[in-house]
Amino acid sequence: MGRAEDFLQELQRVGNLKRNRLAGQPADNALADTIGVQRQTVGNWLKGSVSPSDRQKLLSVIDEIRATAKRLRMLSDRVGDEFGGTVGELLDRHWWDARYTGELELRSTSDAVSAGVRRQQAEVALATVAQVRVSAPVGRLIAEYDDRLVLDDLEVHTAVDSEGANDRLSLLPPYVPRDPDDRLRAVVTGAVRGYSNIAILIGGSSTGKSRAAWEAVAVLPPHWRLWHPIVPDRASALIEGLDRVLPCTVIWLNESQQ
Repeated sequence: MGRAEDFLQELQRVGNLKRNRLAGQPADNALADTIGVQRQTVGNWLKGSVSPSDRQKLLSVIDEIRATAKRLRMLSDRVGDEFGGTVGELLDRHWWDARYTGELELRSTSDAVSAGVRRQQAEVALATVAQVRVSAPVGRLIAEYDDRLVLDDLEVHTAVDSEGANDRLSLLPPYVPRDPDDRLRAVVTGAVRGYSNIAILIGGSSTGKSRAAWEAVAVLPPHWRLWHPIVPDRASALIEGLDRVLPCTVIWLNESQQ
Protein backbone atom coordinates (compact mmCIF):
# COMPACT_ATOMS: atom_id res chain seq x y z
CA MET A 1 0.00 0.00 0.00
CA GLY A 2 1.31 3.45 -0.84
CA ARG A 3 1.44 6.62 1.20
CA ALA A 4 -0.93 9.58 0.91
CA GLU A 5 1.90 11.87 -0.15
CA ASP A 6 2.80 9.45 -2.96
CA PHE A 7 -0.73 9.70 -4.34
CA LEU A 8 -0.70 13.49 -4.23
CA GLN A 9 2.75 13.54 -5.82
CA GLU A 10 1.46 11.47 -8.74
CA LEU A 11 -1.43 13.91 -9.18
CA GLN A 12 1.07 16.76 -9.20
CA ARG A 13 3.02 14.98 -11.95
CA VAL A 14 -0.14 14.86 -14.06
CA GLY A 15 -0.69 18.57 -13.44
CA ASN A 16 2.89 19.40 -14.39
CA LEU A 17 2.53 17.35 -17.56
CA LYS A 18 -0.66 19.17 -18.53
CA ARG A 19 0.80 22.60 -17.87
CA ASN A 20 4.22 22.08 -19.44
CA ARG A 21 3.92 19.43 -22.13
CA LEU A 22 0.26 19.85 -23.14
CA ALA A 23 0.24 23.66 -23.01
CA GLY A 24 -2.40 23.64 -20.28
CA GLN A 25 -4.84 21.55 -22.29
CA PRO A 26 -7.48 20.54 -21.55
CA ALA A 27 -8.17 23.68 -19.53
CA ASP A 28 -9.19 23.34 -15.89
CA ASN A 29 -12.47 25.08 -16.70
CA ALA A 30 -13.31 22.51 -19.36
CA LEU A 31 -12.42 19.64 -17.06
CA ALA A 32 -14.48 21.10 -14.24
CA ASP A 33 -17.51 21.49 -16.52
CA THR A 34 -17.14 17.90 -17.73
CA ILE A 35 -17.24 16.39 -14.25
CA GLY A 36 -19.46 18.99 -12.56
CA VAL A 37 -17.12 20.57 -10.03
CA GLN A 38 -15.60 23.99 -9.52
CA ARG A 39 -12.53 24.99 -11.52
CA GLN A 40 -10.54 25.44 -8.31
CA THR A 41 -11.27 21.83 -7.36
CA VAL A 42 -9.59 20.45 -10.49
CA GLY A 43 -6.70 22.87 -10.05
CA ASN A 44 -6.13 21.73 -6.47
CA TRP A 45 -6.18 18.08 -7.52
CA LEU A 46 -3.57 18.65 -10.20
CA LYS A 47 -1.38 20.68 -7.85
CA GLY A 48 -1.32 17.68 -5.51
CA SER A 49 -2.73 19.76 -2.67
CA VAL A 50 -6.10 17.98 -2.32
CA SER A 51 -7.00 14.33 -2.78
CA PRO A 52 -10.10 13.72 -4.97
CA SER A 53 -13.12 12.41 -3.10
CA ASP A 54 -14.79 10.87 -6.15
CA ARG A 55 -13.17 8.02 -8.07
CA GLN A 56 -15.15 8.43 -11.31
CA LYS A 57 -14.53 12.17 -11.48
CA LEU A 58 -10.81 11.61 -11.06
CA LEU A 59 -10.79 8.93 -13.76
CA SER A 60 -12.72 11.24 -16.09
CA VAL A 61 -10.05 13.92 -15.64
CA ILE A 62 -7.30 11.40 -16.37
CA ASP A 63 -9.20 10.20 -19.46
CA GLU A 64 -9.56 13.74 -20.82
CA ILE A 65 -5.89 14.56 -20.33
CA ARG A 66 -4.88 11.23 -21.88
CA ALA A 67 -7.10 11.93 -24.90
CA THR A 68 -5.27 15.21 -25.44
CA ALA A 69 -1.87 13.50 -25.17
CA LYS A 70 -3.04 10.84 -27.60
CA ARG A 71 -4.14 13.44 -30.16
CA LEU A 72 -0.67 14.96 -29.90
CA ARG A 73 0.88 11.48 -30.30
CA MET A 74 2.74 11.83 -27.02
CA LEU A 75 1.70 8.65 -25.20
CA SER A 76 4.99 6.90 -25.94
CA ASP A 77 7.08 9.97 -25.02
CA ARG A 78 8.99 10.04 -21.75
CA VAL A 79 7.41 12.18 -19.04
CA GLY A 80 10.71 13.93 -18.58
CA ASP A 81 10.76 14.23 -14.80
CA GLU A 82 12.90 12.57 -12.15
CA PHE A 83 10.50 9.64 -11.78
CA GLY A 84 10.67 8.49 -15.41
CA GLY A 85 8.11 6.46 -17.31
CA THR A 86 6.08 7.34 -20.38
CA VAL A 87 3.17 9.73 -20.73
CA GLY A 88 0.90 6.77 -21.46
CA GLU A 89 1.95 5.02 -18.25
CA LEU A 90 1.39 8.14 -16.15
CA LEU A 91 -2.09 8.57 -17.64
CA ASP A 92 -3.10 4.91 -17.46
CA ARG A 93 -6.73 4.67 -16.29
CA HIS A 94 -6.37 1.17 -14.85
CA TRP A 95 -3.39 2.19 -12.74
CA TRP A 96 -5.22 5.23 -11.35
CA ASP A 97 -8.27 3.13 -10.58
CA ALA A 98 -6.17 0.65 -8.58
CA ARG A 99 -4.20 3.45 -6.95
CA TYR A 100 -7.38 5.20 -5.82
CA THR A 101 -8.50 1.96 -4.14
CA GLY A 102 -5.20 1.88 -2.27
CA GLU A 103 -5.68 5.49 -1.25
CA LEU A 104 -9.12 4.71 0.21
CA GLU A 105 -7.68 1.82 2.19
CA LEU A 106 -4.91 4.05 3.48
CA ARG A 107 -7.39 6.70 4.62
CA SER A 108 -9.57 4.15 6.41
CA THR A 109 -6.69 2.71 8.41
CA SER A 110 -4.38 5.66 9.02
CA ASP A 111 -6.45 7.15 11.84
CA ALA A 112 -6.95 3.79 13.55
CA VAL A 113 -3.30 2.78 13.64
CA SER A 114 -1.23 4.59 16.23
CA ALA A 115 2.26 5.85 15.59
CA GLY A 116 3.64 3.24 17.97
CA VAL A 117 1.98 0.40 16.11
CA ARG A 118 3.18 1.73 12.76
CA ARG A 119 6.72 1.95 14.11
CA GLN A 120 6.48 -1.63 15.37
CA GLN A 121 5.18 -2.80 12.00
CA ALA A 122 8.08 -1.08 10.25
CA GLU A 123 10.61 -2.70 12.57
CA VAL A 124 9.12 -6.15 11.95
CA ALA A 125 9.16 -5.56 8.19
CA LEU A 126 12.80 -4.46 8.25
CA ALA A 127 13.79 -7.44 10.35
CA THR A 128 12.01 -9.79 7.97
CA VAL A 129 13.78 -8.32 4.97
CA ALA A 130 17.13 -8.56 6.75
CA GLN A 131 16.47 -12.22 7.53
CA VAL A 132 15.53 -12.93 3.93
CA ARG A 133 18.69 -11.33 2.63
CA VAL A 134 20.96 -13.70 4.53
CA SER A 135 19.30 -16.66 2.83
CA ALA A 136 19.55 -17.60 -0.80
CA PRO A 137 16.79 -15.56 -2.48
CA VAL A 138 14.46 -17.35 -4.85
CA GLY A 139 14.26 -16.53 -8.54
CA ARG A 140 16.61 -15.06 -11.10
CA LEU A 141 17.43 -11.48 -11.95
CA ILE A 142 15.33 -10.17 -14.84
CA ALA A 143 18.60 -9.22 -16.54
CA GLU A 144 19.63 -12.89 -16.71
CA TYR A 145 16.77 -13.89 -18.98
CA ASP A 146 17.47 -14.42 -22.66
CA ASP A 147 15.13 -15.98 -25.22
CA ARG A 148 16.22 -19.54 -24.43
CA LEU A 149 15.74 -19.10 -20.68
CA VAL A 150 12.31 -17.57 -21.25
CA LEU A 151 11.28 -20.67 -23.18
CA ASP A 152 12.84 -23.15 -20.75
CA ASP A 153 12.23 -21.53 -17.36
CA LEU A 154 8.88 -19.82 -17.91
CA GLU A 155 7.26 -22.46 -20.12
CA VAL A 156 6.60 -20.02 -22.93
CA HIS A 157 5.69 -21.95 -26.08
CA THR A 158 7.80 -21.64 -29.19
CA ALA A 159 6.15 -20.08 -32.23
CA VAL A 160 4.44 -22.37 -34.71
CA ASP A 161 6.96 -23.18 -37.45
CA SER A 162 5.97 -22.37 -41.00
CA GLU A 163 8.19 -23.55 -43.85
CA GLY A 164 11.29 -23.43 -41.68
CA ALA A 165 10.66 -19.89 -40.45
CA ASN A 166 12.02 -20.74 -36.99
CA ASP A 167 15.44 -21.31 -38.55
CA ARG A 168 15.44 -17.74 -39.84
CA LEU A 169 13.89 -15.99 -36.85
CA SER A 170 14.94 -15.61 -33.21
CA LEU A 171 13.63 -18.04 -30.61
CA LEU A 172 11.08 -15.41 -29.60
CA PRO A 173 9.77 -13.72 -32.75
CA PRO A 174 8.54 -10.09 -32.61
CA TYR A 175 5.61 -9.66 -30.28
CA VAL A 176 2.28 -8.24 -31.47
CA PRO A 177 0.55 -6.36 -28.61
CA ARG A 178 -3.10 -7.06 -27.88
CA ASP A 179 -5.84 -5.43 -25.82
CA PRO A 180 -4.95 -7.05 -22.45
CA ASP A 181 -1.38 -5.76 -22.66
CA ASP A 182 -2.41 -2.28 -21.48
CA ARG A 183 -3.81 -3.71 -18.26
CA LEU A 184 -0.72 -5.85 -17.71
CA ARG A 185 1.51 -2.80 -18.17
CA ALA A 186 -0.59 -0.95 -15.59
CA VAL A 187 0.03 -3.70 -13.04
CA VAL A 188 3.78 -3.68 -13.74
CA THR A 189 3.98 0.11 -13.64
CA GLY A 190 2.20 0.09 -10.30
CA ALA A 191 4.63 -2.50 -8.95
CA VAL A 192 7.63 -0.36 -9.90
CA ARG A 193 6.00 2.53 -8.04
CA GLY A 194 5.63 0.36 -4.95
CA TYR A 195 2.11 -1.00 -5.21
CA SER A 196 1.88 -4.79 -5.19
CA ASN A 197 -0.79 -6.40 -7.32
CA ILE A 198 -1.70 -9.61 -9.09
CA ALA A 199 -2.60 -10.31 -12.72
CA ILE A 200 -4.35 -13.50 -13.84
CA LEU A 201 -4.50 -14.40 -17.53
CA ILE A 202 -7.19 -16.86 -18.56
CA GLY A 203 -7.37 -18.44 -21.99
CA GLY A 204 -7.01 -21.58 -24.04
CA SER A 205 -3.75 -23.42 -24.61
CA SER A 206 -1.15 -21.71 -26.81
CA THR A 207 -3.04 -18.42 -27.01
CA GLY A 208 -0.04 -16.36 -25.87
CA LYS A 209 -0.77 -15.92 -22.16
CA SER A 210 2.76 -16.67 -20.94
CA ARG A 211 4.36 -14.64 -23.72
CA ALA A 212 2.15 -11.65 -22.89
CA ALA A 213 3.09 -11.92 -19.21
CA TRP A 214 6.79 -12.07 -20.10
CA GLU A 215 6.58 -9.03 -22.38
CA ALA A 216 4.99 -7.11 -19.50
CA VAL A 217 7.64 -7.97 -16.90
CA ALA A 218 10.62 -7.87 -19.28
CA VAL A 219 10.73 -4.07 -18.98
CA LEU A 220 11.27 -4.17 -15.21
CA PRO A 221 14.56 -2.75 -13.89
CA PRO A 222 17.43 -5.29 -14.02
CA HIS A 223 17.63 -5.64 -10.21
CA TRP A 224 14.13 -7.12 -10.11
CA ARG A 225 13.84 -10.87 -9.74
CA LEU A 226 11.47 -13.37 -11.34
CA TRP A 227 10.64 -16.60 -9.54
CA HIS A 228 8.87 -19.54 -11.16
CA PRO A 229 8.22 -22.14 -8.42
CA ILE A 230 7.87 -25.51 -10.13
CA VAL A 231 10.22 -28.14 -8.59
CA PRO A 232 9.40 -30.69 -7.16
CA ASP A 233 5.86 -29.54 -7.90
CA ARG A 234 4.25 -26.12 -8.15
CA ALA A 235 2.43 -26.08 -4.81
CA SER A 236 5.34 -27.49 -2.76
CA ALA A 237 7.88 -25.18 -4.40
CA LEU A 238 5.72 -22.14 -3.70
CA ILE A 239 5.15 -23.00 -0.04
CA GLU A 240 8.80 -23.86 0.58
CA GLY A 241 10.18 -20.73 -1.07
CA LEU A 242 7.85 -17.97 0.12
CA ASP A 243 10.06 -17.04 3.08
CA ARG A 244 12.94 -16.34 0.67
CA VAL A 245 11.11 -13.87 -1.58
CA LEU A 246 12.89 -10.53 -1.70
CA PRO A 247 11.20 -7.21 -2.38
CA CYS A 248 11.02 -6.42 -6.10
CA THR A 249 10.24 -10.01 -7.05
CA VAL A 250 7.71 -11.23 -9.61
CA ILE A 251 6.15 -14.57 -8.64
CA TRP A 252 5.33 -16.43 -11.84
CA LEU A 253 2.53 -18.95 -11.21
CA ASN A 254 2.07 -20.85 -14.42
CA GLU A 255 -0.86 -23.29 -14.54
CA SER A 256 -2.14 -21.78 -11.31
CA GLN A 257 -5.32 -23.87 -11.53
CA GLN A 258 -3.20 -26.77 -10.33
